[in-house]
Amino acid sequence: MKPIFKIQVAESLSNDSKLFIEINLSSISYILIDAKNTCSAFISYQFPPDISNEKTALFIKETVSEQAILQESFAAVTIIYGYPSSIFIPSSFMENIDKKAVLELVFGDINDAYIKTNFVAKYQMHNIFTIPKQIDAVISYLFDADKIVHLSSLIPELIPFKKNHLYCIFSTNYFTVQLIKDGDFKTILHFHYKIPEDVVFYLLQLCHCHEVDQSDLMVHLSGMIDQQSTLNDELNSYFSNLKFQPLPEAFDYPNDFKKIPAHYFSYLFEMLLCV
Repeated sequence: MKPIFKIQVAESLSNDSKLFIEINLSSISYILIDAKNTCSAFISYQFPPDISNEKTALFIKETVSEQAILQESFAAVTIIYGYPSSIFIPSSFMENIDKKAVLELVFGDINDAYIKTNFVAKYQMHNIFTIPKQIDAVISYLFDADKIVHLSSLIPELIPFKKNHLYCIFSTNYFTVQLIKDGDFKTILHFHYKIPEDVVFYLLQLCHCHEVDQSDLMVHLSGMIDQQSTLNDELNSYFSNLKFQPLPEAFDYPNDFKKIPAHYFSYLFEMLLCV
């Protein structure tokens, strides 16, 4: 499988480089950042539709063996999981909670997966999420991770938005959305979709449930959504304020990044500021 994007500035790295890996249902991305906050390498792979966890684990192992730069020593390694099975629970309810039962109530049967939690101190909440056992096994074998975190645990730590906002991250056939109302965090949800109208329906329902006027709302778009697409056209039909997220200015990027839409991976670099 060839990477959909590969940017590498140098063949070898300094020992102060940090490795960040993001894995979700449809893709895996590797980012290398040096001590000067310069992105020295970036590799992203798109998985085939309906790939099994076993084949994903094998692909990750083969990829690392083929990419010499991923076999070097790093100052730190952070693993960011983006699987949709994730739910927030207030700290006051965590003591006697059955984590598996809570996840299965929302996402159905959870088989062959580890359940982990992150504490989001800003809102005194715990994010309960799952990692497929096959993926956890190969990642643990290949990398000595300093930190394991779920994507949803980082999203609330982003830019402190005021007023009303939807922050959307699109992957193949599913997306993650954060709702902020009057500057306050309300929820993070994950939706599968088949057609663009599904996305609009879910977002409108989310606004309706939280009594947010869609005309008084900024919708932030990142991930795998094209500006010239039916999905973007549908969103424009119902939301008047759309913004494709730029890459954060905190990092320096290789010139090759100018060849791809900034919003494709802007969410990843925004998350790095929160790790």
